[in-house]
Amino acid sequence: MGLGFGLLVALLDIGKGVAAVKIAQMVLGQSSELLILLAGVMAIVGHNLSIFLKFDGGRGVATSVGVLGSLAPVEVLIVGAIWFTIILLTRYVSLGSITGAVILPILMFAFGKPNFIIIFGVLISAFVIYSHKDNINRLLNGNENKISWPND
Repeated sequence: MGLGFGLLVALLDIGKGVAAVKIAQMVLGQSSELLILLAGVMAIVGHNLSIFLKFDGGRGVATSVGVLGSLAPVEVLIVGAIWFTIILLTRYVSLGSITGAVILPILMFAFGKPNFIIIFGVLISAFVIYSHKDNINRLLNGNENKISWPND
């Protein structure tokens, strides 16, 4: 796919998650938390089970980042820095994503987010980790693909 195209796709997927939450907030108002969360869930499910791809799709990490970043921006920025550091050190994107999914709900709790957002974060994180089950097996077996840099 290439680094540039991959970054473009990731930004569009993040934007999809942000748009779902922000449009729901504008239409429904801030007091409709569950419906706003449902809009975010639908963006993630629509990404992972796209009708245009015969109900196949990605792992939902970038779309989840957009949804959760709209609800817990500071926590997602911290996780993003950790994700990036893990990728720089190991070259495993999957390891960065899995680690971020584990850390995010902990940060949400530590930063005092409302319980419904923490629970949502736990559920989305569990979904992201589950969607990486094949990657986890490859990591454990030592045959997970590493990202390559332009100068490799």
